[in-house]
Amino acid sequence: MLPLISLLHPTARVKPSEQFPRGWKAAHDVWLERADHPERIEYILTVHESRCGDIYDEPLPEGTKRWAGFEIATNFKRDCVVDQTNLAAELSTGSILMGVQDDYFPPRHWDTLIINAVEQSVAIENLDSEFIILGAAGAGVQRDKELMIAGAESRKRYERHGYLLDPDFESMYSDNWRAIQARRDEAAGLVT
Repeated sequence: MLPLISLLHPTARVKPSEQFPRGWKAAHDVWLERADHPERIEYILTVHESRCGDIYDEPLPEGTKRWAGFEIATNFKRDCVVDQTNLAAELSTGSILMGVQDDYFPPRHWDTLIINAVEQSVAIENLDSEFIILGAAGAGVQRDKELMIAGAESRKRYERHGYLLDPDFESMYSDNWRAIQARRDEAAGLVT
């Protein structure tokens, strides 16, 4: 059975630092601990080739075995979050694609909340339709409609665009552009 959700984690933090004493591993462990069904989720970590050798200096977290799949992929393109995220999306197999960041943590039961959001939406026909799930920063936050850092999208939407983050960007404003594309496609009836 294919994974239902693909977590896409680009990182440059392959070695511990003062700000990130566990590097990428802290985010990994929280996503795993707070998932109800890790056996239905694949986790794809992407690292630029300039840091790839360093990732194996320390053992991988034990929890990597609990995912439906865990993969470390080497990015040979630009050393940026856009190329690393898009590589992870390209390698993914899940029906729902979600981005992970080293300093971004989900609520408890995040996978169940995602599935419930899909199932309870009258507008989403099924997992093969085009949809986006937005994670809001909070009620009344003005920029929730401008940024799409938190959230997920269907494989069908990813396949239509051919990327998760527009390759015309490296990092900054790629989330703004993603939100603009989503609102434009929503107005045209292409995405829910």
